[in-house]
Amino acid sequence: MKSWDTNNDGTISKDEWVAAGRPAERFDAVDTNKDGKISTDELSAAMAAMRQRQGQ
Repeated sequence: MKSWDTNNDGTISKDEWVAAGRPAERFDAVDTNKDGKISTDELSAAMAAMRQRQGQ
C-alpha cells in the first residue's frame, strides 16, 4: 500500500489506485465507506475476501 500512496496521506485515492495499475472499476468495491479513499483496513478486508473466495 505504501508504494501506491504517492502523496503519503495514509490512504489510496482513485488516481493513485489507477496509477498503480489497478482496474478503476474495482476501486468502488474496495472503498466500502464510499469516501473516495481506500484505507489500510478497507484494503485488508478486500484482500481477505478475495482469498476466501479463491479458497472456496
